Amino acid sequence: MKTIKQTLITLVICIVVLAGVNMIYAWTDPGCDPPNCNVLAPINVSNIAQQKIGALRVGGLTSDYSSYLATISGNVGIGTANTGGTKLKVIGDIRADVYKGDSAGNVIIQLGN
Repeated sequence: MKTIKQTLITLVICIVVLAGVNMIYAWTDPGCDPPNCNVLAPINVSNIAQQKIGALRVGGLTSDYSSYLATISGNVGIGTANTGGTKLKVIGDIRADVYKGDSAGNVIIQLGN
């Protein structure tokens, strides 16, 4: 019984030591001194405008402002990711108080009071 207990204790100590050594060798040096090679700051809850280089996907999005979506450049697709080169492409129904179009495909939407 004493031999089994000592063997288990020795085994646990060996596992802990090996795990620690593994973590030490897993460390990767950043490659240069701060502030060079720093990672970009994460998007956070500050009141300062923030940018992200890659795409950002969220489960939902709300706004405290009257503009719900603004883009400085590029196109907007609602119900589609492919706008076909147009500034706005909507797949699905659009509801407006006044919806006017001409034979050239130009549309004017006027909202009522």
